[in-house]
Amino acid sequence: MLHGLWVALAPILIHLLNRRRTVTVPFSNVALIQSLQHDRMRRVRIKQWLLLLLRTLLIALLALAFARPTLKEAAQGGGAHTSAVILVDRSLSMRYTGVFDGIRERLDETLSLFDSQDDVRVIVFDERAELVGDGTVADVRLAIRDLAPGYAATDVTPALEMAGGLLTGVEQLNREVFILSDFVAGGWLGIRDSIDGLQASTVFIVRPVERAGANVSVAELSVAGGLLGVGSRTSLTVTLVNHGRTARPEVGVDVSVDERRVARRLVSLSAGETLSVDVPFTPETGGDLVIRAELEASDDLVEDNVRRSVVHVPDRIRVTLVGSTNDRHFVEQVLAAEGDAVDVGVVDRLTSESVAESDVIVVWMSNPGSEIDVLAEHVETGGGLLMFLPPDVNTRIYNERFLPRILPGRLVGIEGRPGGLTHVKLKPPEDGHVVVRQLVDPNAFNSPEFKVRYRLEAGPGVGAILSYTDGAVALAESTAGDGRVLLLTSNTDPEWSDLALSGLFVPLVHRASRYLASGSFGRSDFVAGRSVTRPAAETEEREGQLVQPDGTVRAIWVEDQGERRIWDAGILDTPGVYEIRSRGRRADRLAVNVAAEESETTRLGIDALSERLPGSRVVEVAAEETLGSVVRAHRRGIEIWKPILLAALAILALELWIVGGEKRSREGEEGAKRPLP
Repeated sequence: MLHGLWVALAPILIHLLNRRRTVTVPFSNVALIQSLQHDRMRRVRIKQWLLLLLRTLLIALLALAFARPTLKEAAQGGGAHTSAVILVDRSLSMRYTGVFDGIRERLDETLSLFDSQDDVRVIVFDERAELVGDGTVADVRLAIRDLAPGYAATDVTPALEMAGGLLTGVEQLNREVFILSDFVAGGWLGIRDSIDGLQASTVFIVRPVERAGANVSVAELSVAGGLLGVGSRTSLTVTLVNHGRTARPEVGVDVSVDERRVARRLVSLSAGETLSVDVPFTPETGGDLVIRAELEASDDLVEDNVRRSVVHVPDRIRVTLVGSTNDRHFVEQVLAAEGDAVDVGVVDRLTSESVAESDVIVVWMSNPGSEIDVLAEHVETGGGLLMFLPPDVNTRIYNERFLPRILPGRLVGIEGRPGGLTHVKLKPPEDGHVVVRQLVDPNAFNSPEFKVRYRLEAGPGVGAILSYTDGAVALAESTAGDGRVLLLTSNTDPEWSDLALSGLFVPLVHRASRYLASGSFGRSDFVAGRSVTRPAAETEEREGQLVQPDGTVRAIWVEDQGERRIWDAGILDTPGVYEIRSRGRRADRLAVNVAAEESETTRLGIDALSERLPGSRVVEVAAEETLGSVVRAHRRGIEIWKPILLAALAILALELWIVGGEKRSREGEEGAKRPLP
């Protein structure tokens, strides 16, 4: 708006462009005229210069008034009113020793900057944003009296969007946002380019005192390979991270299964090191087992010293076969030979009820229709799916509707002829995947022959467990939701291949069934602070009980989502193991952990924060700086546009009076010269 001051030059330019040039006119005797007009012309010139000055000043004052200038306040109080939103980080990283105490001190310091005329709100945030204080400073102080950090991860975006909404359309001259956080990088990744309401605001980045904390965390807990079964030897992998700046020698790691310790290790980690520890594990019973890895270490963030996982160990695999008698013959014979370890069922048509109690579904489907939704739901909720491709597959249905739901990829053609003379073999399986690990001796591998096969163009996330010698995918794997999918690009029909007659077939079917029955690892693991739903297909009850880690119980209910029935457990804020009980027995088990990224100590600098807040004036308040002095240096004070506008009106009145006086003077002179009647 101050660019409008250039308009004040307009009267001067008009004056210069309209100056009258002196014209010499011959006259007999001008002495008398010069004597008469000398005094009058001098007064006219003075009035003209005075009017030029007043008009220039008038335009300058009007431009200045529209710019709404203010005077910087010299001290607290006496300035323009302020609308402020204070964002307080309550995520897990605030639990580092001493960090939240520093945030509380900064919060008290921030509130002291406002008086009863200011509008102050407080938003606490982790992955969610909550308005806890709104109104006067006294109201806000009462609302935040018991404020404490939680266990959830950090996401500042919802809090910034709420702050922008609160500041949109406010009348106060000063619009300020205070962010009190440790500014760990992970919490700022999801912020979008611009947030409405913040563009014209001043954002103060308020940092707590930096502390060089010592912290080792259990970042991950997994089953190596994922093949679980009662009595089957496998191993657990515990991933540890030293987030501190000093080495940590002889850190104890305890691993337990259902509260029974199965291993203990002593490890040493250098500064910043990530270390994986493998522990042998042989499940003695089936069902949902709780695996727990815990550090015996004293550091500045104890909440990340433990990680839990609920794994499903099938003691009896329930397999449902869908296909013609000829299609399923060989697979049915292999699974039936397992005895009590496998329960085999056969259905002609898939429905939600027919697969509700199945761990694994094996299908030969040419033209899937309504079965697509049933199979997709089965896999997404943790079930396994093994697919064989029959001769008359409708590739259009597969590519457009079926595969996009469960296994990203396309069938791009069929190669070979049933009963033909040409064939292709498999590459010797590598030891990488658990389904084929140590299945055969690579040096003495006798591959089955495939006369007909489909060509699969694998999409993102699809892996090849077995491949043909020409590099094409033979056995593909993908995950969808909490479950797994295996797809064989050929068939067990002897006219297509001799796979069912080879020594590879029986152990491959056994391992694939167990692998699929275990589901994807971590399907029963969740992050604190997030909403949790669990499938409720195996119960007819509408009400259940959620047993929380501290032993307290609250009621939960089954909700219908189309054909799916789910338990809605709501938001689970506390880490630990939860149980869902129905009819007095345990129906489900799940683990809640802290987010691994909250253990990180990488902080964003002021440049990175400014890039994430375009349009805002971003000001950093270092830990050693006094908040009040920094804020007052950037705060707008008393508005002076009204006095400036009054001054402009006064100048306008003076200009009109001078012009009117000159006019009256001319009229008086003309009246004096007019002859009397």
